[in-house]
Amino acid sequence: MKRILFFTVLFTLVFSCKKKNNEPVIHSNTTPIANAGHPKSVLQGTTVTLDGSQSSDAESQPLTYNWTFSSVPAGSVASFSDATSSHPTFVADLEGDYVVSLVVSDGALSSLPVSVTITSTSSSNNAVPIANAGADKTSHAGNVVVLDGSLSHDSNGDPLTYNWTIVSQPAGSLASLTGQTTVNPTITPDVDGDYIISLIVNDGSVNSLADEVTITVASMSDVDQLILMGLDAVDANYLITNHPADVQAVLSDQDRIFNHMPSLDNMFGVPSDPSAASFNDNLITNWGDNDKTLFKKMFGRIAFVMNSPKFIQAFNANIGLLNSAYQGNPPAVPYPANYAEFRTVANNAIQAGNFQYTFFVSNLASGFAWGEVGLKLKIEAGMLGPGNPGAPHNPEALVSHELTHTWGYTHSSPNPADYELIPNNIPYYVQAIVGSSAVNPSDPMVWGTPEALFTIYFGN
Repeated sequence: MKRILFFTVLFTLVFSCKKKNNEPVIHSNTTPIANAGHPKSVLQGTTVTLDGSQSSDAESQPLTYNWTFSSVPAGSVASFSDATSSHPTFVADLEGDYVVSLVVSDGALSSLPVSVTITSTSSSNNAVPIANAGADKTSHAGNVVVLDGSLSHDSNGDPLTYNWTIVSQPAGSLASLTGQTTVNPTITPDVDGDYIISLIVNDGSVNSLADEVTITVASMSDVDQLILMGLDAVDANYLITNHPADVQAVLSDQDRIFNHMPSLDNMFGVPSDPSAASFNDNLITNWGDNDKTLFKKMFGRIAFVMNSPKFIQAFNANIGLLNSAYQGNPPAVPYPANYAEFRTVANNAIQAGNFQYTFFVSNLASGFAWGEVGLKLKIEAGMLGPGNPGAPHNPEALVSHELTHTWGYTHSSPNPADYELIPNNIPYYVQAIVGSSAVNPSDPMVWGTPEALFTIYFGN
């Protein structure tokens, strides 16, 4: 993908004496970075939705948006639905290129303008397909990296074929692509440095322009690897201090659940997202920055615990508690015979969803979370932050339960009393192990006991 240079404006006052109490404190402010989204090829008459949501500000200041047309086909009367929205629309009323520019502002500084081109063609003509090699990635040597060309598209709806090639790689690297004609090939970097990989798609008639993705590989400390998994620095250091052997076991497991997941930053859904409708909850709201931070902390903990040696041991040791009578009929997923099968189901579902969850938050206060096939999860705002007295890890355990639903596991019975809070089904089995007792999941569930894995690994 393109790299954008940015400039930092830093104001510094230097004095030869101590600051007086009435002297103002001068803070630094970084110029925000605009991101106008990916090029598109559409049919004439299509309503095009632009996406500036990946624009960013280093200080996390709220951004305002200003979209303009740099050029349009001669005679076009295209206009924006709302030029100050993060997702404005316009109708591509004529054939040709629409070059759209975006500038964002943090209230003090404005970004450099960036542009995106939307190409409109008549339905009687063949449109050139658009390749999208996905976002740039960071990793470390020995980790399998999954590439993603699923956002490539053809406005005529023609099926696409994929051709990935390595443009450049560090000196001495012998890494190669696996599945280079698939939408999700993999590569295992073996040397630190940048790996630049190109994607060209073809609609059966014409090749797209190439799009590139850069994988930056650098040696990483255990703390950095845990943070890459999703843990925050406090939890990462706590684990290294108190559970070093388990940390090494998790980090060395290249088949672990949630491996290759990108940052969650782009996975927080909004009420207007069409997929929110399936939850039938009119109290779904926008995520606040603090709630995002709290949820990412929760998710990072779940990612570690579900791959931990203690979870694997407890899962396999108590597998006889599961009762297939509650697994439901297809397409529900059959209950596994061991942890390896459970992990395979999870990884297959996550990969099928292109490693992209959509997380929703609601102001509802029912005490329930909801997970749906298709990597959709809804929690309630009250589940974030400090746990209830005597139940410090109940929300984390409940979200772990719901994540298994997003992979296709269910609990099915005409009488909920047959399975609720009983570890005879995968969702409650996982919930019991992580939040109640890894020693004996069949014990009555009491959240946050000393035998619960969240308590064992994080202590609070």
